[in-house]
Amino acid sequence: MLTQDEVLNLDLNTIKWVHFVGLLSPFSSFGASKLIQMGRKVTASEYDLTNPQRETWEKQGVLYPGGHDKEYIKDGIGLVIYPNGPIPGNPECEESERRGGGKPRSQRSRP
Repeated sequence: MLTQDEVLNLDLNTIKWVHFVGLLSPFSSFGASKLIQMGRKVTASEYDLTNPQRETWEKQGVLYPGGHDKEYIKDGIGLVIYPNGPIPGNPECEESERRGGGKPRSQRSRP
């Protein structure tokens, strides 16, 4: 997980692909929209299968269907954004931590 200093010094120009673990909160949706406007690839997962916003994000090709899965954490993702920090038992959080703790690829060694 990033420290406050790492967040403040994060260079989004070096990050091409961002994955959100949880997308349908207002902050996550805002962040994803801004990153898409910046030309970044954005993917996401969401546990709330009943949220009406879900369909819009799925049609855009951002939201994976079916909740959370460690398979959504793929090589090439530059940054993984957790809703409020790693969630114990969440397969995506666990896989991201295994691969480097959610740090941008430029700030970590390869696993």
